[in-house]
Amino acid sequence: FHYGGGQDSAEIEILNLDDGSWKHRITASKSKTEKELAERKELVRKYMEKAKAAFEKKDHWGALQLLKVVIQNDPENTEALFLHAQSQAKDRRQRRLAIESYEKLLKLKPEMLEAWRGLADLYKSYNMKARTKACFQEILKLDPKNQEAKEKLKTL
Repeated sequence: FHYGGGQDSAEIEILNLDDGSWKHRITASKSKTEKELAERKELVRKYMEKAKAAFEKKDHWGALQLLKVVIQNDPENTEALFLHAQSQAKDRRQRRLAIESYEKLLKLKPEMLEAWRGLADLYKSYNMKARTKACFQEILKLDPKNQEAKEKLKTL
């Protein structure tokens, strides 16, 4: 798929890998003109919209494929990283990877309560009580009145 024309263009490659998975890559010419950067940003925005729609339809695998493109092109997009971690958590084959995704996200945005909650839920599903407890304690540091975190800590 080719977007734009001439010197100010971007291409999306969709590759079918030997293991049956798909890889997406947005490439652009080496000169980063303002127009090109705007087009690239727009492509990333469109992929993000499609990923959200896929997630809402419970197409978590589809969302993951779209989010890979977004993250590859905008590695610090915390909204994309959060949705990526959520999608991984919903896919049994990806749950362990979701832990890594939440941890990466929390390094970028440690004040994100929803990410701490998602990570706590994953740790709890693996019966990792100390780590689950640490997540809820972190939530309480950020939001001392968080009743849910207080209740969850009591049950651990």
